[in-house]
Amino acid sequence: MKNLHHYCRSAFAFLFVLALTGRVARSQDITFAIKGKIDPGHNQKTVHIWYPDPTNLVGVKDSAMLHDGNFVFKGTIKVPGKAIMYTKPDYSNLELYVEPDTISVISQGALSEAVVTGGQANKDFSQLAMMLRPAIQQLSDTYKAYGDAKKALPANADKKEFEAKWEKQIEAARTGRADVYREFIRKRPASIVSIGAVKSAGGFTPDVNELKSLFASLDKSVQDSRAGVYYKEELAKLSRTSIGAVAPQFVQADTAGNQVSLNDFRGKYLFIDFWASWCGPCRAEHPGLVKVFDQYKDRNFTILGISLDQSKNREAWLTAIRADKLAWTQLSDLKGWSNEVSTLYNVEAIPKNFLIDPNGKILATDLKPDALGAHLAKLFPNPR
Repeated sequence: MKNLHHYCRSAFAFLFVLALTGRVARSQDITFAIKGKIDPGHNQKTVHIWYPDPTNLVGVKDSAMLHDGNFVFKGTIKVPGKAIMYTKPDYSNLELYVEPDTISVISQGALSEAVVTGGQANKDFSQLAMMLRPAIQQLSDTYKAYGDAKKALPANADKKEFEAKWEKQIEAARTGRADVYREFIRKRPASIVSIGAVKSAGGFTPDVNELKSLFASLDKSVQDSRAGVYYKEELAKLSRTSIGAVAPQFVQADTAGNQVSLNDFRGKYLFIDFWASWCGPCRAEHPGLVKVFDQYKDRNFTILGISLDQSKNREAWLTAIRADKLAWTQLSDLKGWSNEVSTLYNVEAIPKNFLIDPNGKILATDLKPDALGAHLAKLFPNPR
C-alpha cells in the first residue's frame, strides 16, 4: 500500500526538500559562513553539515571540531539550499538554509534547540516551519495510531480492510501537510524557500503538471534565479518519466557484465524496479514481486531490476538476488545513488518503479506488488 509504505533514500537526501540536480552553472559560486555555539555541557565532539549541490547528487558534506561549544563553517554554494547539521555523538540535528550571508546558530542546549538567524531564506524557512508544525504533528500522531492499531489487530481481522481504512487517514494527513506548503507558496511567491515548498508539495509521487503550475505561480525573480533554473531542469526530467511519456532509453551491465538495453524489452510489458540490497522496504516487496512474476512471466511480461548498490557491495547485491529468488534480469553500474539509470529516471527514493507498455510508454509508477498484479489482471484478463 503506497501511502503506508516506507522508502529508502540517500542518508541525507531523505531529509531535504531541495536536493537539486542539473548542469553546472557558469556563474560564480556564492560564499557563505555559519557561526554557531551550543551548550558545551552537552559534551559533543564534532558538528557535521550536509547541503545540496546541483552538480553532485550526493551533495556536500563537511565537519568541524567543537571548541567550548563553538564551531564555524565556511564554503561556497551553487544555489541557496536547505541543509542539515548534526552533532556527534548525540546526533542532535537542525535544518537551516545555506545562503549568501553570515548565519548564526545559537543554542543554550542541544543543537536541535538552536535559533537560526541571518539571511532572508532562513527567516522564511522559520515561518514555513511554524506553519508546518501542526500538520507534521498530525501526521506523526496518525502514524503512531496506525502502528498501535496494527499491533492490536486480531489475527482473524480483515487486513486489507484495515490497511485501506488507515491509508485514507494517512493520506488525509499527508494532504494536510501538502496544503500547508501550497499556502506558503501562495503567501511567499517571492521567497527562494518556495521552490523547496513546491517540491515538497508533490511528495514521493508528484503530479508534474501540478508542480509546474505551482512553480509558475512564483515571482519571475524566483523562477529566473539560479535555484529556479536548476528546478526547471528537474521538472523537465520529471516530465520525461511521467505517466504517458516514452521511457528514456538506457544501457547498463547485468550481473555477468553483459550490456543490456531498454530496447531489448520492446514488445513486452516491462516493470522496472529500482532497489538495493541494503534497502529493507525494497526487499520486503520481493516476495510479492516474485509471485506476480511467476504468474505473468509467460504472458508478454517481465521485470527488470536496477540496483543502487555500490561497487564495494557487489557481493551483497548478488547474494540478495539469490536469497530473494529474483529470476529476472538485474542491472547495476554499482555507483550507488549516482547510478546513471536512476539519475536519468530522477529516482530520489527506493523502492521506485515504472510499468512500461510494449511500445515503451510509461503506464504507471510506484506500484506495490498487489497493485501491479491488479494492473496486469486488467491487461491480461483471461487467466491461464
